[in-house]
Amino acid sequence: MKITRIPLLLIICSAALVSCQKGNTITATEQDTSYLRKTRIKYYYDDANTPPTDTANIKWLYDDKHRQTLQLTTSNHGQTVDSIITAYSADQVILDERTYWKGNLYAYIHGVQFFNSRGFRDSNVVTSVNNTSYYDNYKHLTVYYNDADGNDTLDRIYDMSPSPYGSLRTVVYKTYMDKSLTRTVWYLDGNKEGVNTWVGGNAVNDSIGDWATGNLVIHEYGYSNVPSGGYNGYIGSKNLLIFNKQRAPKDPSLDLDFSVTYTFDKAGRVSSAKGGKAGETGYYIEVNTYY
Repeated sequence: MKITRIPLLLIICSAALVSCQKGNTITATEQDTSYLRKTRIKYYYDDANTPPTDTANIKWLYDDKHRQTLQLTTSNHGQTVDSIITAYSADQVILDERTYWKGNLYAYIHGVQFFNSRGFRDSNVVTSVNNTSYYDNYKHLTVYYNDADGNDTLDRIYDMSPSPYGSLRTVVYKTYMDKSLTRTVWYLDGNKEGVNTWVGGNAVNDSIGDWATGNLVIHEYGYSNVPSGGYNGYIGSKNLLIFNKQRAPKDPSLDLDFSVTYTFDKAGRVSSAKGGKAGETGYYIEVNTYY
């Protein structure tokens, strides 16, 4: 069976091209310049007494406006290489992602984010070409609807693969208070699939699954009082994530508790992060460097 990849974060906020923001105030020329990460090495451990089982290495490059131009990831003992090249113009952001497995091109994604005359997101088109029988190729069009303040209040995501006219697959509704995102509700093929709640710029909980039967997976997220800065906050959250509690009332086998701890350099930037699940010996450690 082939699978069409529609990432959750693409459904929530089209993060394939632009990170989630408070409102929709990002423009084609803006970028968070708090901390520009240079490299990140992520070590995976089965337990504290054995060497890492694998590493994932990422490096970033930026242009003279501090906008990301390259993200290069190497993982699976060097067998997987993923590159994301981003280019900018006055009203577009163009993204090309290529994934290689053992030196062979595995998948290619091309995305174009369009901005309107006010500098707000207007739409994006994402096309995927996969050289594997496991994933389907796809083409998605996302159209954003903004209120008078430029907040992105409604997203419509169309599957353009079967027909050039497209079929509406996902609808996302967003609610704001004082220009800050407070709630996201999304529907897939007309069926309610998820609700996400935001407080103070942070995603604090969500419920995802089959709402008709009540078969849901529920998450609660907790944060420190430290701003995420250039270190990626959870789906664009303002502060650093410190725990994630997952509960599935109808399937307790899915329950888990995940936590993260951080160390900081003299400039207050995240120098390392350690994360793992309660009750398991496996964990990861990330080490960051900055420009």
